[in-house]
Amino acid sequence: MSQAIKQLQLSYHNTEDRILLTIATPTNQVMKAWITRRYVKILLPALQGLNPETLKPMVEIADHTSVNDPAYKLDDQFNEPENARYPLGEEPIILNSLRFVKQDKPMPRLALEPKSGSGILLNLYPPFVRALQSQLANAIFKADWQLDLDPMVGFASSHRLQ
Repeated sequence: MSQAIKQLQLSYHNTEDRILLTIATPTNQVMKAWITRRYVKILLPALQGLNPETLKPMVEIADHTSVNDPAYKLDDQFNEPENARYPLGEEPIILNSLRFVKQDKPMPRLALEPKSGSGILLNLYPPFVRALQSQLANAIFKADWQLDLDPMVGFASSHRLQ
């Protein structure tokens, strides 16, 4: 499922010991997915355009935008729409794998997928990737998963866990 993203939220849930990714589109579609500790380890390099296993570049995420690009703005607070529709179901899917989607478009895309069924297709637009990384860093910090996050994944030193 690929659409424009209006709202993004990543929050750690200690009872599940997982991070809940919630995405809302301008057309009131809401997608929810659980991110496990194992999945974080493959997601972080992929957000840099790297193969999660070899850490070699797979795609280039060219950044020609400023940090405060006015053409791209996510809502600051996540408010689930009253008339929300759930194309992946109301219960969060559990993300299991990811892959770069080959296409003729200049912007790379990343498919976040469960073991079976539909997943979430993300355009790796640099301001969105920065927002996703920032929220993910905060959620990982709250999770206290004892991850050694390599600085190459773009996290500030304050988010590096030991």
